[in-house]
Amino acid sequence: MRIAVSTEKGGLDDEIFPMFGKAPTFTVIDTEQKEIKDNVVIKNPGAKLHHNSGILAAKALITEHADVVITGNCSPRSHKVLFEAKIKVYQAGGKVKDAVKKLLEGKLPPMKTVGTSRPGGRGRRPDEGPGGPRMERPGLGGPPGGGGLI
Repeated sequence: MRIAVSTEKGGLDDEIFPMFGKAPTFTVIDTEQKEIKDNVVIKNPGAKLHHNSGILAAKALITEHADVVITGNCSPRSHKVLFEAKIKVYQAGGKVKDAVKKLLEGKLPPMKTVGTSRPGGRGRRPDEGPGGPRMERPGLGGPPGGGGLI
């Protein structure tokens, strides 16, 4: 099995980088019979992009023949690219070697839902609408006497 882990500098002793698309590197680990055999660090070609960084990162890992990705969080679009390539995504934090060990022992559950940067999707808090935070203004809709949301 070939496992790709989002990392800052790379290597088994590095911490898992919390954002898949923005990870500076990926530590790509080859395993055989539930043991680590080899690992290599590759640069993430999408790390410095403002848009579509996760998609470019996913495509790079497809080229690397990854079977599994371990990361802190994964955007909906990059998760879809990985899913369509039949690459399983697992969510974890901490040291790379500890997460890989949990995966090989069957103790790391797969990511079931696609993450967002903040609760509420699209990077918004649950109390925010498309125009930003909701603000109360008297007399603009809502119950008699004001209190409407804009």
